Amino acid sequence: MAYCTYSDVDALMSVTHDGSSVPTSTNVTAFTVDVSAEIDGVAQAAGYVVPITGADGLALLNSYATMGAAVKAWHAGFQSSDAPANVVYWQKSYEDFLMRLRKGDQALPAETIGAGTATVAAFSVPSKSARYWSRKRDRLDAE
Repeated sequence: MAYCTYSDVDALMSVTHDGSSVPTSTNVTAFTVDVSAEIDGVAQAAGYVVPITGADGLALLNSYATMGAAVKAWHAGFQSSDAPANVVYWQKSYEDFLMRLRKGDQALPAETIGAGTATVAAFSVPSKSARYWSRKRDRLDAE
């Protein structure tokens, strides 16, 4: 499930991607799926049940997924390492969001933490958010 559309990316970038643009609207749609999958991976490792379905969580993810996909679209269309300030801002905002989510410093509004462990292939990744709340609950119970 993509958390944004190529139209969201077009609006953010103030451009129109179509079948003959570079990147094409099909390419940008693929970027939205890639970014959404990355967000789902980080959210799942943090203990959330994915895909996120609550309205507040979707609104937040739409914003960050759009920024992430816009960065990919810009890099696909321009062969320059000197990105304009808005692209640098989108990239930093997206990366900072993922880092906060990984660390448990960013919650997804109205979403609940699942079982606390996300199972991936042959190993599991403990959820920092679930551990944090478990310890906090233990401390409160001890008081």
